[in-house]
Amino acid sequence: MGRKNKMSGHSGRSHRALERGWQIIPNDTSLSALLESIHIASASYQTLAISRGRDLHLDDHPDDTTLVFGLTVLSGEVEILREGGSTERLQPGDFALLTDGAPYRVEVADDRECHLNCVVYDLGNIGPHPILHLLPPTVIIPGIKPWEYAWQADISDYLIGTKSPLPFVNASINRRLLEATLMGVIIQYLMRNPWLQRYIDSGAPSRIGASLRAIHLEPEKPWTVASLAHLANMSRTSFAVHFAECLGETPARYMTRFRLARACNLLRGGLSLAEVAYRSGYGTDVAFSRAFKRELGISPGRFRAQHHRS
Repeated sequence: MGRKNKMSGHSGRSHRALERGWQIIPNDTSLSALLESIHIASASYQTLAISRGRDLHLDDHPDDTTLVFGLTVLSGEVEILREGGSTERLQPGDFALLTDGAPYRVEVADDRECHLNCVVYDLGNIGPHPILHLLPPTVIIPGIKPWEYAWQADISDYLIGTKSPLPFVNASINRRLLEATLMGVIIQYLMRNPWLQRYIDSGAPSRIGASLRAIHLEPEKPWTVASLAHLANMSRTSFAVHFAECLGETPARYMTRFRLARACNLLRGGLSLAEVAYRSGYGTDVAFSRAFKRELGISPGRFRAQHHRS
């Protein structure tokens, strides 16, 4: 059926998507710039059951990693309790994305056993992704329809069951597929909360979109706050204030984290330190190694030895 349709030609894709009620995310918005910068180091996926006295605790992870948890309720009702915070009740078909890394406990809401799909996205140890700063700590998508998450479930099943004779290629493809599932969840939430999407693309974040895309597309360039502010048609001071308000960190800090996240991905491919340094925006491998060790607490050479895709 749908798979027989050719995927060339933007108008055809848009027409079919709009027929199903989907929204098209333009390529030149702040939202698209933030989504395209999502990078996942790894992920795990499983279906599990919980019952009275058998709670699910989502708090056992290293302090230097950023984990995002996704939960889909298949049967029964559950309550998600955030340590020192709110409680959310989920029914079958509801989805929750836990974005802030705080300890959570998931327990049944009554005496019935509950079944959940649980996915854990590891965003690495560069710190929280800036788009998470714009989302609530507990993202709830109520009554998600089967066709809305079927493609994500298919991807998860594929990743669990596939054994490839080309592990280097397979690892690269797997990460892109996982990133697509996380981006899909965020888009589904924004579709249900159009005010937030309008804020991102029409409010303050829209003014820094050109600068974000420049950093993402050409991280090797010697960007400064002044040059990025020029792209945004703003003064240096106004740009820095807007950037921090939108993403929760300074432009310099964001550039550092993005470049090092890119470097981590390149190191997994076995490139030389000099080549990784250049592609990540550092003039010398010495400067790159110093920044990498300062931020991640490990040298790039040791990181490559631990994570290289053989």
